[in-house]
Amino acid sequence: MSVAGWLFKGMSLGICIYAGYKMRRILQGAKEQYKKINQLDYMPPEPDAKAVLRVSQSTIAWQVGHIEILGRENIEKFAPSAPLIVISNHSNYADTSVIAHAINRKTYWMAAIGVLKFAGGLSGYYLKDCGAVPMEIAGSREEMALWRFSQLLAAGKTLSMFPEGWIHLDGVTHEFKKGVVHIAREAEAILGQPVHIIPIFISYGRYPGKLVTDLKVPFDYLFTLIAAPLYRAGATVCIGEAIASSALPADAGEAANMLRNRVVELNPKKNSKPAI
Repeated sequence: MSVAGWLFKGMSLGICIYAGYKMRRILQGAKEQYKKINQLDYMPPEPDAKAVLRVSQSTIAWQVGHIEILGRENIEKFAPSAPLIVISNHSNYADTSVIAHAINRKTYWMAAIGVLKFAGGLSGYYLKDCGAVPMEIAGSREEMALWRFSQLLAAGKTLSMFPEGWIHLDGVTHEFKKGVVHIAREAEAILGQPVHIIPIFISYGRYPGKLVTDLKVPFDYLFTLIAAPLYRAGATVCIGEAIASSALPADAGEAANMLRNRVVELNPKKNSKPAI
């Protein structure tokens, strides 16, 4: 065999060994992250700006395309240390990346625990430096999770969440859950002053629609990820004026409905269900 042939074989072997080593480290990291996510007191590290930028840019480039941002001044007037809750409709798996790009602010995310456990923890490992905090959408662990988010707000952090509780890939905005109201009021009680809620509506140029919404998780995610270029038609992000927690109605259900209405009012297409 020629020298070039031996060099080629040697380089190929080296690449395979390195790739195997990297894959082993990734899988080990995913396994460790999976264990952390299950802990009631788990709190991710401070969001790393570079990690957030890397994830958001790659997601937007593949799944969204051009983004138009309206009303950014409504959030820029708040200091970085001001406790804020950013709420939005949830109609695309790219929503978190789109919001991160739009608000340009360090933020913690309320993420469904099932999303972070996806693929044996690979999803959680990929997002571990992006401020994703696991949340049980229902069950006995929900109260503890809500308490953690209140503590973050009381510490002057920004929390982003989707009060619908789950994603709806047809672009329809569903009923808001009461968790956002409880979190805001708990943080207000700790601080002794109101916290502010920033409503956002994200309108995409195209939605997967009923064909995908009928699929079960995680097949809908895999389909939208693979077929993303088919729905890559840009997005418009409308950021509304802040709502003080002290201005919410006393009844938690009415307060949640009020927040939903404030989000839907920002929809330039006005294609959502009427408030319940």
